[in-house]
Amino acid sequence: MFMNNIFKIILFFFLWINTSVLCSQSLTNEEEAKIKKYAESLTIEEGVGQLFMVNLPGDVYNYKKNPYFDTLMNLSIGNFIVNTYNLKTKEQTSNTKITRNIIDYLRNYQSIAKDSKRIPLLFAANFENKEVTAISQGVIFPLSPLAVASSNDSNLIRLNGKLVGASIK
Repeated sequence: MFMNNIFKIILFFFLWINTSVLCSQSLTNEEEAKIKKYAESLTIEEGVGQLFMVNLPGDVYNYKKNPYFDTLMNLSIGNFIVNTYNLKTKEQTSNTKITRNIIDYLRNYQSIAKDSKRIPLLFAANFENKEVTAISQGVIFPLSPLAVASSNDSNLIRLNGKLVGASIK
């Protein structure tokens, strides 16, 4: 019981710190209460699962028949990395169709999470550059993260993020 309470306190502060850092303004009392309520509602297994980021199973053509995702959901994994093998494309597929397949693929997993009353899943992909990326077609590539960061221009960083977000939304 003691460890369970300690874990919930640590998880609360982890969520609170991450949320605070990502927000340009401080959290309201209501937002802090919501985070605390969420952290307290998790079992230890669910909280630990939210800390892991694992490779997403399947690809854009077979994901509806893939049993591994259910296993990951049962483990309460909350974060997934999209890899090149997830996005297999047929040679003659248009960029529009590729993009639509990717969107359908990710929305399917989000709907499963929503149906099981979980918080939305977090998906990540490596956008280091055009040569090293999981998503090689159908999106506008961002500027190099190293170049953007070395500019030390917060407006450029924010604009780059907005453009990338709009292109993959």
